[in-house]
Amino acid sequence: MTRNRFGVCPHDTAQNADSWALFNTKINRALGLGSVFHLYLDFAEFGTALSEGALLWAYLNPADYVRAADSHGYIAVGRPSGRFDNALLVGRSDGAPFAARSGEPVATVSGYLAALALQTMAAEGDVVVTKSVRSYAAVMVALRSGSAQFGLTYNEHFAGLTGASRDGLKVLREFNTGVAHVLAVHPSLAEIAPRLSEFLLSPDGATASASVGISAWESVPAEPYLQLRRAIM
Repeated sequence: MTRNRFGVCPHDTAQNADSWALFNTKINRALGLGSVFHLYLDFAEFGTALSEGALLWAYLNPADYVRAADSHGYIAVGRPSGRFDNALLVGRSDGAPFAARSGEPVATVSGYLAALALQTMAAEGDVVVTKSVRSYAAVMVALRSGSAQFGLTYNEHFAGLTGASRDGLKVLREFNTGVAHVLAVHPSLAEIAPRLSEFLLSPDGATASASVGISAWESVPAEPYLQLRRAIM
């Protein structure tokens, strides 16, 4: 297998593919990785590449990072500083306060953020009835239609809604997960990983990172991802 691809979580490349391609080019100029940016817009295709260990390096959502580290030994290089993936419990502005034991369904999208939020609520003694929907947009539809009184979304999705889309909705709780997307390398780049970390913290690295909207990087702590592993495995 020729392992030379740089892959990015499809959610992040949906509207920003050219910038990630430029990021790859700038990293290659500095470190000579020889990688080729491959555009993944399909989560299944991206998941297959990751499960096969086909990516030389990648920008991964927290769950994909945990799976890649477990399955193939991918090494964390850094994560965006202060940019966490937090779940939000959202309800109608004119609705009743959330009471988990009331039996009211919570519209949820299957995934790591819902798993972390539900794990937290279970640890607090709450028993939550979930209503599975296909997307975060569908969570909002369920709230507006009244088919669900509460829903789980995430911070960046809710912040990106227009004023009209957010009218009549309110955040009832934010789950501070401590996890964020992770830049990671295949273990074949283990010797280069420290150099990549150093480069990202340099002025040239800051310029490269700014092209994808990342102002700073920080090291990746183990504990939040261990908690995530327990929630999704």
